[in-house]
Amino acid sequence: MKKYLIALALVGFATTSCYEKLNIAPPNRITNDQIQELLKSDPEKAEAIMSSVAAGMVPLFHEKDIRDMGSADTRYYNYADVACMRNLEANDIAAMGTDLSGSVWGMAEYNLITVFGEHDDKVPPYWYLCWDNITAANKLLDNLPMSTVGDNKKLKQYRAMGLVTRAYFYNYLMENFQQAYMLDGQANYDNKLGMMLYTSFDPQQPYKARASAAETYDSILKWSKEAVTLMKEAEVGYTNDITDIDLGVCNFNLLRVALCAGDWTTAITAGNELVAQYTKFIPKANYGWQGSKTGNLQNPISIPASGNYFLDVTNNPEVIMGWPYAQAAVQSVGSSNIEPTCIWMNPFGKGGGGLFSAIDQSLYNKMDDDDYRKNLFATTAYGSYAYPPNGTRANVPAWVNFKWANTYGIAGKAGEALSSSTVDQVGQYVMRASEAYLMLAEAQYRSGATGDAATTLNKLISARTDGAKDASNYNGGGDLWEMIKLQYRIEMWGEGREFYNNKRWNIPINRNKDYHPNATTLTFPVSGMVCKIPENEINYNPLVVQNP
Repeated sequence: MKKYLIALALVGFATTSCYEKLNIAPPNRITNDQIQELLKSDPEKAEAIMSSVAAGMVPLFHEKDIRDMGSADTRYYNYADVACMRNLEANDIAAMGTDLSGSVWGMAEYNLITVFGEHDDKVPPYWYLCWDNITAANKLLDNLPMSTVGDNKKLKQYRAMGLVTRAYFYNYLMENFQQAYMLDGQANYDNKLGMMLYTSFDPQQPYKARASAAETYDSILKWSKEAVTLMKEAEVGYTNDITDIDLGVCNFNLLRVALCAGDWTTAITAGNELVAQYTKFIPKANYGWQGSKTGNLQNPISIPASGNYFLDVTNNPEVIMGWPYAQAAVQSVGSSNIEPTCIWMNPFGKGGGGLFSAIDQSLYNKMDDDDYRKNLFATTAYGSYAYPPNGTRANVPAWVNFKWANTYGIAGKAGEALSSSTVDQVGQYVMRASEAYLMLAEAQYRSGATGDAATTLNKLISARTDGAKDASNYNGGGDLWEMIKLQYRIEMWGEGREFYNNKRWNIPINRNKDYHPNATTLTFPVSGMVCKIPENEINYNPLVVQNP
């Protein structure tokens, strides 16, 4: 039976095992054998076909619709959304509503109920998202073995795009379905389970058992390194197009994977390459909406998305991978069931913001007064606000963020507040340079190069304080490792990283009622921050062993 390659569209999984969902596409598609023949006889035509398939890797990072993968919940319909929901399962975001009962939107995540179990509907989207995207990458890679690629630079680029996609989502599986790799040290981790290593698309291949965690990360590192090497050989460097998969994306992925795997040397090499390319930071005037501390919190409020570089991503010098409004998944606001992440993080958004867009005040108190990131959080309530599109009124509380605040979108006009049809019509991103600085500083510190770690971290701190502070005197200074973690929490607040960092740093959930005033005090161990493999997968693959 021939394997059929989809050139312009990628098939997804159905609703059962990741293996059983490797469905064959309709026979009116070009076959693998035909691709191989074209590569031999007509390289130009073959390159054009493979270019279309490789281009299909890009949407997997932001707008992949996974509503058919085990959840009817709109918050779990695409990659950006599932990443956003992890925001609620850590310490630094506070729920500020007056009704925090279990029936309220997001409270299951916030209270860590029904979010990690094999029967919980919030787990399958993470699992099937990754496997669907890995399968798409394998379809591309099946047609581009190195024996076929040879010295063809275009084919090297396309193979690199498949490899980085496979590696990125295998790592995402590990971050969600296993403890952090280095948490117990390498020696204790070799006996722990990783993932089933499927490296080709073959509906008839036998089931696979889970490889060890060590073997899994060895494979992810190998694919990630090869992607970087091939991009360089293809002479695809750091392009000006933020919507493509270039060397910057490959190095960012390699840095992340190496950090998770404890390969400090590789992480430092990738990180140094990245920060050498991304030397400009978001300016103060464009870092979110700065009006909450400058007397501009007027009522009625009018906040443009344009000029806020977290939303106006084409002008953001830090974006390594992202999409302007016209290409972002959020362009369908109001006309699709796929909800954009910014709705939930914008206190003035369509969905009725504010509930989960406030900062834990203990983190706020650790910000230096010279740090302009502190301006993004309102210390006083805005008050009554008529949420678009129907004008439903609710209160916008104190401590909400203005990082993604907007009352009218990129294409909107001033004065459209309160009933704006364009609010939350903005760009989005998944990789930016500030995180590369933070990951590099962590890798340098863990490798013992504390001086280099301080130098790297100081570049970020200086940028965020207009040169006034560095690691030695930021809010009084202190231990360098604690400062690296603090700066990571501040810089990446609300961007979905804290949950995974807490696993890597062995930081349990410990919410103090004093700083989460409307919630009960909650503690939760790091050992519990591991998703069980969905029940369907266990039922359909008899070789898969469940997480303890």
